[in-house]
Parts: sequence; C-alpha cells; structure tokens
Amino acid sequence: STPFPYSPLFRAQVDEAVVLLAESTDWPTLEMLISSEAPPRLAQGEHSTILNWLNTIPLTVMEQYPGLCYWQGAGQITSDLVESRYWFEQAYALYCDRNDNVGKLLSWAGIVETIFLAWGDFSKLRDWSVVGEQLLDEFTELPTGEIEQRVVAAMFNAQMHGQPDHPHISTWANRLFELLRKVEDDSQRIMLGATLFIYYSKWLGEHVRAEIVLDILCPPPAHFSQLTPMARIMLAMLKCVYHWNRYDIAAADSAIRDGIETAERSRIHVWDFLLHAQPVYACLSTGDQAQAGEYLNRLRELLPRGAPLDQAHYHYLAGWQAMLLDDPHRALEHLRCCTSLINEHNAPFQYSLHCIALSQVYHMLGDNHEIPPLLASAHKLAQGVDSPLLLFMIFYSEAWFALDADDDTACLDALGNALALACKHDNLNFSWCLPSVLTRLCMKALEENIETQFVQRLIRIRCIVPEAPPIHLEQWPWPLRIYTLGRFSLVKDDTPVQFNGKTQGKPLKMLKALVAMGGREIPETHLSEVLWPDAEGDTAHSSFTTTLSRLRTQLGEKDRKSTRLNSSHTDISRMPSSA
Repeated sequence: STPFPYSPLFRAQVDEAVVLLAESTDWPTLEMLISSEAPPRLAQGEHSTILNWLNTIPLTVMEQYPGLCYWQGAGQITSDLVESRYWFEQAYALYCDRNDNVGKLLSWAGIVETIFLAWGDFSKLRDWSVVGEQLLDEFTELPTGEIEQRVVAAMFNAQMHGQPDHPHISTWANRLFELLRKVEDDSQRIMLGATLFIYYSKWLGEHVRAEIVLDILCPPPAHFSQLTPMARIMLAMLKCVYHWNRYDIAAADSAIRDGIETAERSRIHVWDFLLHAQPVYACLSTGDQAQAGEYLNRLRELLPRGAPLDQAHYHYLAGWQAMLLDDPHRALEHLRCCTSLINEHNAPFQYSLHCIALSQVYHMLGDNHEIPPLLASAHKLAQGVDSPLLLFMIFYSEAWFALDADDDTACLDALGNALALACKHDNLNFSWCLPSVLTRLCMKALEENIETQFVQRLIRIRCIVPEAPPIHLEQWPWPLRIYTLGRFSLVKDDTPVQFNGKTQGKPLKMLKALVAMGGREIPETHLSEVLWPDAEGDTAHSSFTTTLSRLRTQLGEKDRKSTRLNSSHTDISRMPSSA
C-alpha cells in the first residue's frame, strides 16, 4: 500500500517496468509499482491488465507479498469471486503478520465484498463482521477518503447480510449515506452504495429513502458512458428493482436489458443469474406466464451448483409461478427445495420471504396448522430488523387467510395493518402477489373504507379489474363511468366528458346506441342501420370506422387492442373499463 515514488508513469513505461522488475526479481519494488498503478487502472475497468502484470510473478513469490495478493484479489473480482476472495484472505493473513492495520482493513473489506457479490452463503459474514469490529477498535479514527468509504460500506454490508438485526446497523447505514455524497468517482459510488439501496428497497421497503439513495448513485447523463462495465451492470440492476417496485414494468425491462447487454459485451458474468432473474419478476408481476416460463428455463440453465442462494432464488420464483398457475402442489415442492438450501443464518431475509411464501402454499392446500410457526418466524425477523415490507407481507397473508375463513374481525385488523404500512411506504408491488387475492382484498378495503385513496391508486396503477364488476362499490376507481338511468353522462377519471359540436355528437350517438343494444357483440350492420340509415356499402363502413375511432379518442383509449373490433361486431365491454 506504499505509493511508488515515480508514479504516475506513462502506460507503456509501466508495462515495461513490470517486465523488467519481474525479470530482475525485484519483488518489493514491483509490489510498490503495482500497488501504485493498480487503483487508477481498476477504476477504468482494466482488471485484465492488472492480472497480466501479476501473471509474470511466480506463485511462491505472490504468496509472500500482501500487496501482490491484494491486487490479485481485486483484479479477479469481475471474473472469479471465489478466487478473488482467496487472494484477499491471503493478503489479510500477511498484513496481520506485518501488523499493517490499513492493509488488514482493506483486505477485510475485499473479503466482505466478494461474499456479498458471490451471493452464496451470508453466514460467513457474521464472523467477518466481528473481525471488522475488532479491527476498528485499533483506530481512534478511520483515515478519510477511499479507505473510510470502503470500510464503512463493508461493515454495513456485513451486518446487513450477516446480522440484519444488529443494534448498530442503522448507524452504519446513516454513515454510509453521508459518505456517498462525498464520493466523486461515479463507478466507485455505485459499487459502494448498491447495498444501501437494496437495504431500503428490497429489505425494508422504504421506497422514498431508496429513491433518494438511487438519485445520489446515478451519475449525470454526460458521465454515463464513462462508467466501468461492472458499475453500469450494477446500476442497471438497481434501476430495474426501483422501477419494479413502482410497478413500472416497461422501465424495469429497459433497465435490465441494458445490464444484460453490458455484461455480454464486457464478458462480465459474475451476476448473470441475478441479471436474468429480473425479467422473471417482471413477467410474474404482469401475469405473462408464457414469457415467464421461458425466462425461468433460461435461469435454470444459469444455475451455479455451488451457490445455494441462487438455487433457492430460482425455486422461490418457480414456486411463485406455480401458485399463479393454481398449482400449489408444485409450488410446495419448489419451496421444499428452498428449505434445504437456506435458513435464518445463511440468508435471514430470504428465509423470511420463504416462510411467508410457504404459509401461502399451505393455506392453498388447506394445511393451515402449518402456518403459525412460519409466520411467527418471519414476524420475529421483521420486528428485529424493523422491516415494513416484511410486516406488510405478513399482514397481507393474514388478511387473505382470514378472508377465506370468513373471519371478518381478523381480516379487517390484518388488512388495516397491511394497508397502513403500504400507504406510508408507497408499496405498489411485492413478490408472490396473486392478482385474484389482491383484487379481493382491495374490494374489501373499499367496502370498509380502509386507506381508500391509496387503494384506488393501487388499483389504477396495477389496472386491477375484477371478473365480476363491483357495481355496488361507488368508490371503485373506474377510468370511465357511463350513467344511463334518468340521465346520460360520461365521467372519465372523475371528470365529466363533454361532447360538443356535430363532429363529436356522432361518437356520442354511437355510444348511446351501443348501450341501448346491450353493449356486447353488436353487429356492425345493426349500428350502421341506426346511425347511417341512408348510407350504403363502403360509405356506411367508412363512417362506422371513423366514428368508432373518434369515440375511442374521446374516451381516451391508449391501447386499441383493448377494444374488440372485427368486420362484424363491436363490444362496449372491451372499451376502457366501463361501468
């Protein structure tokens, strides 16, 4: 970690110096040179350059110099996280022998980073969290700058994944948040702050805080092209998660496409599984089962055999799809695979999500006696980490179970708790959401006037439409209301629609005729006879299509596919959510 006295050198001179120092076996000087030149090269994504330098050094020599081991670990972080961690551990041991406190801290931070990025077994972070606390005791104050930033990020990371109920985790989260504002390098800021965004968005469900963190991480548009490939991939995943939480599936899909393309172009494959898991979430949220099946098949092909969390993640998603396909038996088999792969020690947050999902499967199977211990386990962690998201999902499940059991008191109590959390934290999307269940609970909430405005917004954003129109619910947020008894009027998004003039009058007459004729499967010829009795053939058809187009425009139809029209029939039920 000692700076090389002749740095910075021209790139060609550095390459030549590495070769000459290796040939002359001047290992101490070579260690200083690489330690000085590696940071700016890695900041530009030149990991292969660092590895090429280190490949000129015999393995027996590498294992004697902590700086060489450290940069070997840093160089391999984009290609082989297992090897990267091995070299960081070697560096840590050597720095300990030399009583180099700064070297120990940086090596420790590298170890924590590789455990997180590998997404394999977070139980190891418990021990390393304790080690980090012991190392920090040796400092009255951390060195400012990059060392402080990396150590704070690593400590928060270790506690988040290894000890999410640690009493000091919020302190480290706040400290990391403040440090991120001072990180000038865009790529470094993204990599340091990624876990903080995940913590607020995926673990706690505090979406306003998550959005603020994402704003800090995102570079100005003019700087985007200068990001390292690894930072660009990470940012794509974070943006995808953000948009998915907002139920903006199109934006989420666009973000993850950029991440996948960047990974393929840069040949960085350490996150392939996580990248390809995101489109599965999108398809399952929107009900596109065919596409979800294709993405799940691709995900299965990418399953790393040595990564239990990735394998559990796959079965969690496959179980969700099975539930959406009304196949709880298949879902149970997938979640049983999760049970053998994760527990409250190696993946505490993921385990809690698994318990909530498993309780829903048992409910569908009628095995309700299995549910209480599962929800109790999830509730214990949710309270320990103070996670509004986990608590919401637990209350949501309890409200569903009580609704099916006709226990109105328990249902309203759980539903009130769930929606109070969802409203406070603007929770619009969550995993293992079943549309039929969400629809019923939204109807129940409107019937009982529970968080009415939020529920109406949720219905609009998710385009929730019950199979049987809830005509009895005046508060249901229909995009379009048609009043016909005693008056004829249109209300679009709570605003009356005005038809003025002859041009707009014909579409109104068409709508009245559609209603009068029953609103469904009305032949074009019948409408034309009523509206254009003197027209014939092509003239009548042309008038019909023009008027229907104007009616669609007047009603604000954005998707023509939502109105069924062929050569013979028109159907008002396919127009924008009529009531």
